[in-house]
Amino acid sequence: LNQGDLPDQEQRKPGQVYMFNTLESPFNSAVFAPWSLNYDPSINNNFFNVTMTYSSKSAVHIPYGRIVQVLPHPTGEELEQYITNFGEQNKRQVVPKNYSATIVSSNCASRSDRERIVIEMNKMMPVKTFGYCGEPLPGIRDG
Repeated sequence: LNQGDLPDQEQRKPGQVYMFNTLESPFNSAVFAPWSLNYDPSINNNFFNVTMTYSSKSAVHIPYGRIVQVLPHPTGEELEQYITNFGEQNKRQVVPKNYSATIVSSNCASRSDRERIVIEMNKMMPVKTFGYCGEPLPGIRDG
C-alpha cells in the first residue's frame, strides 16, 4: 500500500467511510512503521476513518484465533424458525441502506480463504476487487 494506491481525497464524499483492514501488526507493515524506509505519513494522516484490525482499540475488533462452537447448532426446520423469529424480533433495528465494498488484494489464495467471503459478500452487494487479484488500481500503470 502506498499513497498512489489510495483514491483522490478531493473526490471523497462527505461522510464516506474508508475502512482500514489488516491483521498485520504495524511492525510488519512497513508503510505504517515510522522506522521503515517505506514509511508514508500521508497514509497515516487521518485518511481512514474506521479501522478493522486485531487490536482491541479498533472500531471493529477482529481478534486472532478461532470461533469455537459451545452449543449444538439448530438445523432444518428448527433453524428456519430461529432465523424467522430473530428477523421478526429485530426488523425495526435494521435500516435499509445501499452498500458496496472494495478490496485491494495481492494474495489470491489466502490461508484464511477470504476470497470465499468476498464471493459470498458479492451475492449481497457489489464488491469491487482491485490489485493482483482483480482489476488494476485506477491511475496505476504497470512498469
